[in-house]
This record gives sequence, C-alpha cells and structure tokens, in this order.
Amino acid sequence: MKTYKEYINEISVPKKYIPKIIYHGTSAKYASSILKNGLKINLNKNFQDFSQSGVIYLTDNQENAQEWAFRSNPEDETLLLVYIDSTKIDITKLQLDSNDYFNDKELEDQIKRKKDLYGIHYEYHGNIPLKAITNMVQFKNYRQM
Repeated sequence: MKTYKEYINEISVPKKYIPKIIYHGTSAKYASSILKNGLKINLNKNFQDFSQSGVIYLTDNQENAQEWAFRSNPEDETLLLVYIDSTKIDITKLQLDSNDYFNDKELEDQIKRKKDLYGIHYEYHGNIPLKAITNMVQFKNYRQM
C-alpha cells in the first residue's frame, strides 16, 4: 500500500504546467496572520477558504481567486488577493483540482481546456511559507456595495 507522500508525488503537476505566479483569494481579515505565518491550512476553524481535507486552493487566474474570495467570504467588505511565487513552494504538494488524466497527452489536453475555459485550479497539500508570498492586494467585495 502506498503512503500519502508516495501518492501525492505520483499525482503532482509537472513543473512545465505551473506558472511562476499563482493566486489565492481570501478575506482581508486574515492579512496580518498571512504576513506573520504564510498560508496555513486549518490555522483557524473559521477559515472558510480552506477545505476540511487540508488543502489550499490556488489558481493561475486572478479573477478566479477573487471569485473564490467572494464566495467563501460573502459578508466581508474587504477581500484579499494573495500572489504566490510557485518557485518557492514544494511543487510535489501541488496537484490539479481533479486528476482525470492518465498520460502526458491527456494532461496537456486537460490543462489547455481548463486554461481556455476558466483557468487552472490547483490544490496545495501543505502550508505555503511566507517567503513564497510576493504580494497581497486588498479589494472591495462588490456584493457588499
């Protein structure tokens, strides 16, 4: 039987499919914690933008990250777009949000299809260190205006 680490290494995204900058959307109320600790899974039970399964959701598309922030924090007036340098994270912990490919050709087709439709969504299985966070931008929740 495979260990969790072996399984994650097997399904991680090949480096050539990972852009230099990827994004995470959240509530601005977490800014000081992120600046101190980086992005931590399950740091607080009230974090709605982290799943129960212990992953951090990322995307190559800024608008998708903002939309995730809107959906997961509908009552918050100010939201946060976090910029992450993918060269400073452990890419073996990064995988596509669905792994329905069986070879390189199917993977390439899936990535092209997702990028053309709405961007690529990733799951990061671990904490993202502060050194990987290159920028954070606050923006207004248009649903609160």
